[in-house]
Amino acid sequence: MGNELEEHYRQLDYRFYGFTRRQLMKLAFEFTEFKGVSIRFNWLTTEEIDEIVLKEEEMKKQKKQEVERKEEEMKKRAHEERMIKMEEWFGVRYAPRLLTHLGMLKQLFFVFP
Repeated sequence: MGNELEEHYRQLDYRFYGFTRRQLMKLAFEFTEFKGVSIRFNWLTTEEIDEIVLKEEEMKKQKKQEVERKEEEMKKRAHEERMIKMEEWFGVRYAPRLLTHLGMLKQLFFVFP
């Protein structure tokens, strides 16, 4: 029983009782600012910390947008390559929508009923 309780408390300590490191640091900063205690990370004001957090979030957002943009470029390139291969195969440029409207696409690719 004692070992289980000790392990439970270690896990709570490791997990900051459900707080993230940033939340815990911000809470500690606000507490020290309120009490007027000087510690190593309260040389920034609350506004400056919020600005830093916003910059970090903006950087994450930009990275995500960059990844999405690259994915779109890769999809476009793959589509263009498929179109070029189809042009070589058919000998002319074709419109897939036109083929599906005419029912030719099924006949071209699905020989068996």
